[in-house]
Amino acid sequence: MAREMASGRRRLPAAFLALLAAAGTAALVGCGGAGGPAWSTGGPSYNSGYGGGGVGSPGAPGSPRSAVPPPTGVVRGVVEMPVRPSGLSRPVAFLRWLRLGSPAHAEASVARQPVAGARVHLADRGTRQPVSATVTTNERGEFRVEGVTPSNRFSAIASDGRATLEAVVPTLEAGRLEAQVTINEATTIGAAAARLAEEEGLGPEDGVLLAQRIAERQERLQEERPAELPDLTRADEPTDRARQHLLRGADAFVGAALETKERPAAACAVGAAQLLARSQLKLSRRVRLTPAQVEALVAAMLDADARAASADKIAVALRKAGVKPRGEKEVTAEHVGAALGPLRKVFPSLKKAEPAKVPVLAALILAEQAGGPFQITTREQMRSFLKELVGEVEGPREPAKGKPTAAAAKKGKANGNSGAPAPAPAAGKDEEQSPPPPADVVDGDPEAG
Repeated sequence: MAREMASGRRRLPAAFLALLAAAGTAALVGCGGAGGPAWSTGGPSYNSGYGGGGVGSPGAPGSPRSAVPPPTGVVRGVVEMPVRPSGLSRPVAFLRWLRLGSPAHAEASVARQPVAGARVHLADRGTRQPVSATVTTNERGEFRVEGVTPSNRFSAIASDGRATLEAVVPTLEAGRLEAQVTINEATTIGAAAARLAEEEGLGPEDGVLLAQRIAERQERLQEERPAELPDLTRADEPTDRARQHLLRGADAFVGAALETKERPAAACAVGAAQLLARSQLKLSRRVRLTPAQVEALVAAMLDADARAASADKIAVALRKAGVKPRGEKEVTAEHVGAALGPLRKVFPSLKKAEPAKVPVLAALILAEQAGGPFQITTREQMRSFLKELVGEVEGPREPAKGKPTAAAAKKGKANGNSGAPAPAPAAGKDEEQSPPPPADVVDGDPEAG
């Protein structure tokens, strides 16, 4: 019995040492061994900005999830709303303030406060479809959307449950993957203006330039007249305000484009002039410029040798486009000169335009107006006219569905099959069904609104 107890005491330290050795081995394996990597059996769980989570370890070598790329970019910024010193969260007009018995504050600038708890996401400005998940602003009104590649086609949209605000995502330099935006009432109106102009053919880059100009105009208006703060609880308010800015400022934009050779001025002039032509000059709703046409027009406006054309050249371009004067056989230089008259009433900045030297933008507008001796009424006419006027060349048009392309038909003939080139597609349904913008336009100082 005594020998067995002594033997057991000798085995106890040996067992204890073995247990310690096993624990040490497990610790080395968990730490990756002697300096070796520790691979996780799970895939990556990086924070995409779609709510919670942090950057995790890479997936196990050879596992399918190890190929998942990290987030490609970031859009961050702050959401802010205008406030009144009285604490009212929604701005009201001056006379209504008096009726409510509230004090009137004639401040030189608009006070804003950050919006905490607002929900923010990115959306394609053209389709209005979300391109990111939704994040929530912190107590300082800040937000951060990750896992997206910033694009000037996107807008950052914020909502606090009562009002919806928006700001365009700026155009970034090559290689940059982080965009910063400030979302407030002025940027909301700027984004609405960009959307209106992009519907008239402006590209996203020019849309961003226009949004910045309109936001600056709205800022100046609010500084001069704080009662002009928009009521963003009304869904149509941003678009209505943006349209007013574009219509009232169209002549100022055109005048600035004629005096300078800067792309922002030229792009803004084209967008505003197209909207005014549609609203006041009765531009056919079937005619809309394409981004390629706008690009060619803007390029011509920036070229000293191409920014103006003679009445003879404009008449030739109209004839090649198949445009005919009312009651006569063909357009002449005299018709072009006559069309300048009514155009100067709408655009006083064109008062110095003469038939011998008509700005190309003026040539476009005089061909669009219904009050002149002629008018472009189809997209095909516009395509031919601009091609002759500014050298606009578009890419190949898509064939109609179910029809073979010209190349396919040629290939079919080579193989002994009959076929004919597909005809040019007819104008899309959006061309015929798109409702015309409101025809009202408020007269006034271009810089007043």
